Amino acid sequence: MKNRNMIKLATRWCSVLLVVVLSLGCVNVWGQDHVKFTLLKVDSVPAIKVIENMQIVENRFCITYEEPKRWGSQLLRTYVVDETSQSLKFEHEYFRNPATSNGIDYPVLFQGNLGNTFVMDRTYPLVYQIDLEKHVMQNTHKFVFSTKSKVPYGMALNVPFAYRKSDMEFCFVGRQPKGIQAVYRSVLDSACTRVEEIEPLVYIKKYPAWTANFGKQTFNGRMNVLAHGFYLYPAIQYVNLDTKQSYTVKIAEPNWKRLKPLAADVWDKNLMQIKDITSTNTYVYALWWNKSQQNMTILRKQRKAECKLVVLDWNGSIKRIYRIPRYLSNVVALVDGKLIGSDGKKFWLITLF
Repeated sequence: MKNRNMIKLATRWCSVLLVVVLSLGCVNVWGQDHVKFTLLKVDSVPAIKVIENMQIVENRFCITYEEPKRWGSQLLRTYVVDETSQSLKFEHEYFRNPATSNGIDYPVLFQGNLGNTFVMDRTYPLVYQIDLEKHVMQNTHKFVFSTKSKVPYGMALNVPFAYRKSDMEFCFVGRQPKGIQAVYRSVLDSACTRVEEIEPLVYIKKYPAWTANFGKQTFNGRMNVLAHGFYLYPAIQYVNLDTKQSYTVKIAEPNWKRLKPLAADVWDKNLMQIKDITSTNTYVYALWWNKSQQNMTILRKQRKAECKLVVLDWNGSIKRIYRIPRYLSNVVALVDGKLIGSDGKKFWLITLF
C-alpha cells in the first residue's frame, strides 16, 4: 500500500532569489485609544484546545479547532455574525461523525475563482465542494495533488492552503519532507496532475527548511497575491501567483543572537513572531507577538499579555501598528478596520480607528 503522506520521487533544488524589502520611515504605534474591543456573545461555545484557523467564508464566521480529547483531529464550526446584537449565532458543526466526514480529519476550507467554497483534508487533499447554507458536500473527484501526480521533487502530501483558480487548476502551499516549503501550481489534464513550483517560502537561504520558514497564509483573489507570515521571523512574504514575483517585508530585524532555526523543537525554542495573518482586498493584518508561547501564557495569567496588530497594504507598505493590550491567538478580518479576535476561549469584535 502506498504511503499517502509521501511522494518518493527524485529531489532537486530550485535556486531562487528573494528580494527583501525593509520598510523605512517611522511608523507610529497606536495605543488602546484607537482600538475598541466588544465581547461577542456566543450561543454555543465548544470545548477548544487550540484554534487552527478562523475565516470569513460566504459571510459566515468559520473556525477550525481541536478539542481537548480528540488527539489531533479537528472540527469545523460555522456562525453568523450579528453586529447589531453583538453576537455569534451557531449554525453547524462538521466532521464530528466519522460516518459522514468523508475521511476528513484536518479540514481546510478554501475558495474558488467563482466564489464557491471547497474543503479538503490537509493530509489527503481530495477536494469537496461544500454548501455552508445547506450543510452538504459533493465530491469533485479531483485532488489538489496526489501520489500519482507529476511533481518537481519529493513532496509531503500536506496542503495547509489552497485556491481553486479554475476547474482544472489549483494554487497551493506545500513542502518537501525535510526541505523547502513553497507555493505551487497544479494543473489537471486527461493524463495526470502536473505540479510546478511557483516560489519558495524562505526568509533567508541559509535556513531553507520548511520548519524554519513555517507560518500562515492569507490570499487576495482579486490581485492573485498570497501573503505568508513567518512564525520565526518578523516578516511577511508576498507572492504574485501570476507573475511569480516575490518580495519580503520586514516588520523588524530578527534577533539573530536568540534565533535557533535548526533546533529540533524549533517552534518552542524561538520567539513566535507572526502568530496569525488575515486580510481584506485592501489590507493585510498581521498579529505580531515577538514572545514565546511560554512567556505569553505566563503574562496571560498575570493579565499583562499584549501584542501588536500590523496593518499593511498589498504593496507591502506598513500603514499602521496597533498595540493590543491583551492575549490574542487568532484574528480574522471582516471588512477594512474591523476584525474578530480570539484568545482561544472568548471572541471579540475589534474596531480600529
